Amino acid sequence: SFPTRRSSDLIDLTYNPALSWSSSDEAVATVSNTIGSKGVATAVGTGATTVSASGMLNGQNFSATADLTVTP
Repeated sequence: SFPTRRSSDLIDLTYNPALSWSSSDEAVATVSNTIGSKGVATAVGTGATTVSASGMLNGQNFSATADLTVTP
């Protein structure tokens, strides 16, 4: 049997191989898709970018974004 989950339960998918990470502006920051550092953002320059995560798990597409600002 599977454990019951509430809709408010959080599941950390950061390192899930089905998840793909990206940055809308790689001149500001890059985001790793390498095993062991998946989801790690690295500042490249100053400015703002949107970090995105997307993938498919158990037949369901999912995605999320977060704004990231790099200051000097």
